[in-house]
Amino acid sequence: MAEIDMKISDGEHKFMEVVWDLAPCKSKPIVEECAKRYGWNKSTVYTLLTRLSAQGIVENRNLIVRALVTKEQMQRFDSDYIIKNRFGGSLPSFITAFVGKSKLSKEETEELKKLIDKM
Repeated sequence: MAEIDMKISDGEHKFMEVVWDLAPCKSKPIVEECAKRYGWNKSTVYTLLTRLSAQGIVENRNLIVRALVTKEQMQRFDSDYIIKNRFGGSLPSFITAFVGKSKLSKEETEELKKLIDKM
């Protein structure tokens, strides 16, 4: 199976949020939800559906739209991409930048420690 290029725009990501919330379903509820959330018209939604179908991120088969990439897969790709391309592959640099301006709660600190210990 060919590797999927999961680099998507912010608008495409918004579209995927709707797909992850609703799919599998027909395209009409997706069009309606995108109109409600973002004020998008039908042609915008179908353009995004066509583009993401060509990329292998969604599927529109037999009038049913399905996500072929989970939200978790996309989040992993996004975080890996950012760490690699913006932080020279350094996870510690990323974490420092991410939490540098905010104070973590005791619960957040403990949760991060548990995650690190688990890895």
